[in-house]
Amino acid sequence: MATSAANTAPPPWGSNGVTISRQLPEQQVGILNWSGNQVRLNFQALQPYGYLRKLFLWSPYAANTAAISTAGPVPNALTQLGPYRAIARFQLTTQGASNLYDVTGEDLGVLNYYRNGRMRTGNVPNSTIYAAIVGSPGSSLPPYGSLFGTANAQYYGNFVANSGLNTTSCWFFEIPITEMFRVTSVLGSNGQPMMSDMMMELGMITLQNIQQNVSPNITLNPLYSQDYIAPFKTAGVGTVTFPSTTWNLSRDAFDVPNDPRQLPPTFLQDYIITRQGFDVPVTGGKATYNFANAGLLLRAHYLFYSDLGTLGTNGQWIDIGNGNNTQAQIQFGYGSIVNKIQETVQENLARSSARLGVAPVCLTHDFMDDQSEVQAPNTANQTNIRTLFTGLDTTGLPPTRLHVVEERLIPVRSA
Repeated sequence: MATSAANTAPPPWGSNGVTISRQLPEQQVGILNWSGNQVRLNFQALQPYGYLRKLFLWSPYAANTAAISTAGPVPNALTQLGPYRAIARFQLTTQGASNLYDVTGEDLGVLNYYRNGRMRTGNVPNSTIYAAIVGSPGSSLPPYGSLFGTANAQYYGNFVANSGLNTTSCWFFEIPITEMFRVTSVLGSNGQPMMSDMMMELGMITLQNIQQNVSPNITLNPLYSQDYIAPFKTAGVGTVTFPSTTWNLSRDAFDVPNDPRQLPPTFLQDYIITRQGFDVPVTGGKATYNFANAGLLLRAHYLFYSDLGTLGTNGQWIDIGNGNNTQAQIQFGYGSIVNKIQETVQENLARSSARLGVAPVCLTHDFMDDQSEVQAPNTANQTNIRTLFTGLDTTGLPPTRLHVVEERLIPVRSA
């Protein structure tokens, strides 16, 4: 007997015309007199609609005049990731308690790089790193450099010293919420594989009906500083002031289907992905970072800084892997004796460069470089999970702080 059209199952989630993603403005915040102090961007909780997959934070083209004293600013050096120093802290919390994100602006740049193969805020390649990995940079290199513009425009925005002191560039960050996985298998209720070896998008945040109250908390660094903690680095009595700037938050979210039979499978919402940064000290040319027991560790990114306390050096990024530190060692392991990875820092950089096609911006362990979760350490089942660095410089301007950005897949619903 033929099945009536009324009883025919509709196209499932993942079908064209059912899974509809929309990029829409979320909120806009204006700030006045951004200068020598931290500023909080007063964004509200995200609108309660849809399945969130990414956010975009951007400060648009503007003709803002920068008031600068005769001492003037100097570029935050090419290896200091100057524009990323605009953000002191970016948090994205659910229910006012759990952090999906808790990172710095530089961390956001690193996450952009390893997600999109670029760390982009303008059109100048980070020549120091690039030259050390693949030779001298040229005009045809990919635009992933950390600074804007040309030799006379190397500050936040497009600061041109001899043409009105205006910012004329858009500063843009993609903030991923989900991650594409090549899932090896999903078991059905009978315990048998329901589907296998498929690309799936995990980590969607359900905003519908305020099931998860998601709030961004963003603090900007001072616009200028005599240390490496701001977009502008000044000397003496130099100051920088933007009388007004605008910051925008946009969203990319899936629509909620009207037909309950077309809702996404529940297992796609059984996980969240957290991205958080933590610090540990570097002493005697060594640093050990211990990972907490929570979910699958997808990636760990490692950045080194010097906080010696001397004026002008606090927060200075140290380019580990180039120069004198090429043979420093990294070991990632767990338990008492198990080493999963052992390599030099230069080998680590070279691997990222070969895989992504552009120079790396930091050291990293990517446990899902094939987009599969199979090699991601299940931290809940291991003990003494750590990364050990040895042979780091102890002379000149040595690193004093290791900053680690963790990306984890966390289960939020039990079967």
